[in-house]
Amino acid sequence: MKKYFYKVVAITMSLAMILTVGCENQPASTTTPVTSLASGAQPTVTAEKPDPYAKMAEMVTFTTGGMLPAEPKYPEGESNENNDILTWVKDNMNIDIKYEWTTSDQNNAYDNKLNLLIASNGIPDFLLLGGSNAAQMLKKMTDADMIQDLTKVYEDYSSPTFKGMHENAENVALKSITYDGKLMAIPSLSDVETAAAVMWYRQDMLDKAGLQAPKNVDDVINIVKVLNEKGITKNAVLPARGDMELFNGDTATFDWLFSAYNAYPGMWIEGKDGSVVYGSIQPEVKTALAKLQGMYKAGTIPSDFALWDGNKAVELVSANKIGIFQGAWWSTGWPIQDSMKNDATANWKATLLQSADGNYYQRGYAASKGFLVIKKGVEHPEAIMKLINVYEDCSLKKNEWYNALITNENAKYKNTSGLLFPSLPAAKYLDEISRRYNAIMDVVNGNVKKEDADAETATLAANVLLEKEKPMADISNWATAVSWTEGAAAFSKVKMLQKIPAFDGTTDTLTKSKAVLTDLEKQTFLKIIMGKVSIDEFDKFVEQWNKLGGETVTQEINALKK
Repeated sequence: MKKYFYKVVAITMSLAMILTVGCENQPASTTTPVTSLASGAQPTVTAEKPDPYAKMAEMVTFTTGGMLPAEPKYPEGESNENNDILTWVKDNMNIDIKYEWTTSDQNNAYDNKLNLLIASNGIPDFLLLGGSNAAQMLKKMTDADMIQDLTKVYEDYSSPTFKGMHENAENVALKSITYDGKLMAIPSLSDVETAAAVMWYRQDMLDKAGLQAPKNVDDVINIVKVLNEKGITKNAVLPARGDMELFNGDTATFDWLFSAYNAYPGMWIEGKDGSVVYGSIQPEVKTALAKLQGMYKAGTIPSDFALWDGNKAVELVSANKIGIFQGAWWSTGWPIQDSMKNDATANWKATLLQSADGNYYQRGYAASKGFLVIKKGVEHPEAIMKLINVYEDCSLKKNEWYNALITNENAKYKNTSGLLFPSLPAAKYLDEISRRYNAIMDVVNGNVKKEDADAETATLAANVLLEKEKPMADISNWATAVSWTEGAAAFSKVKMLQKIPAFDGTTDTLTKSKAVLTDLEKQTFLKIIMGKVSIDEFDKFVEQWNKLGGETVTQEINALKK
């Protein structure tokens, strides 16, 4: 089955790799009244029936590891091992956290440490695995019988909120780390809508040219052409960058076109037979490259785009010399805000493009970017699940003590930079952006009272209402408001189908061969687009890619998924 997810049940995931103040920490002051772990009531001792928030009957101690920045910043006298958060957890949950070690957050120091510990069977009681090596590490620990089966712990002790997020995502993240029917880790969930390639266009320019909003790839090409022909723009091209990857980027890449052809270069995806295949060698990519080759020949793409970096690619947008470009839903912050500074009359709108078969295909992010594992033999694993539940509520800003210490003005940890609490997985709805947009508009349209909305929704709704009342009075407020009323709104207007990576890690061969394979891919794609070689060069590329290690990598990835 192809892994498309309607945004009605969309797949979004959120990982808090390090619980710093800038992330979603779960601190609490020892002097702040606590009325509940979830919403306010004083925690009670665990009853016979599993309670996802109950205080442990006796103090339990766990060891872990973590990452620290080069120069952590804490309130005087505090550290990652001594702060109000850990004290709160002790006092209110009967859980004592000890760090066996910490590493730098640079140069893969954390992953290097984990590899050594896995090799020596010396991992602490619990750990968060993240990054490209997470899946490989998890498989190694599972095969070595180093970690616990968490199936029962998750079923009995995950909170309705955390479990509900995963159920909303059709449990895709849970399935990805289930081996022989055993759940070997607790996964994070991050949003995928943010990955969608949004086409931003100048409605005022299109009105002058008598053009409609773009619906497909050919409409985009025609807009660039007609705006030039009518003198509304002068020798404008579609912004594109070639200094890095040609895809999987948020601004001025070719994601908009590849997605329209249901093509996913650079992604490991589920093939027609259910196995994992590499997106860049699929026939849909060849079709998309042929289209790009025609666009380059016609002058729609800059002749020297291969030399353009991100800043160069958006100069046309900032200077208001182009009427359309590919960005993200939040592009009003950059680069469109610069466009508005130069011309406050610019009327930017956002849309998603339709494929020839009528669908709205888009790439998505990986189902999970991190997994929490618990060492085999560690007692009371349910206590760690309870920590995750509390953290989840904190990340959703449900706990007032958390808000008071972290997010509110003059909060104690507002300017802290460093590890305040062990890294834990967090989950959000897969269609987080669409849900937030709908909640905002409910307040804006008077369907929900501002005081009845959650804090973040109420704040964003206030931004939108201020922009309606005083248009362009404040450029920053404009950027925030329009990112929702235009950028996020684009997701709610269509039924978006997002392709989720079937694998988002690495293998031994991929680690060794990635540089060679990536260079071969990029150089071949550039040559095809720029017309230096025939489109048939794609078939030779696929053959060479497999011979240089790609076939072995594919076999290794499918072995990891078993």
